[in-house]
Amino acid sequence: MSAILRPDSIRECSVGGQIISGRFHSACGHFIPMSTRFSDCLRSNCRFSSRHAHTAAQCPSDCVRTMAAPIRNPIRISPYRCGNCIQRDYAGSS
Repeated sequence: MSAILRPDSIRECSVGGQIISGRFHSACGHFIPMSTRFSDCLRSNCRFSSRHAHTAAQCPSDCVRTMAAPIRNPIRISPYRCGNCIQRDYAGSS
């Protein structure tokens, strides 16, 4: 029988965090960021939330203290290589 993981017991904030929107170049696999926004998990025990209930000095050990890696959101997909790859190849052939 598996245990049910309550949202209050999660040790990493995976709902809130940084979302980076940008262009993905499928030919070279590079991602070029265009804009960044933050989402809020709205939990009172998460240090990154606007609803965090404690000050830094009073924050208990059960508060979430780590954030998940930024999420890359490709809003544009280009079939070509990125500008850096094209420039590097051009400089290397000279």
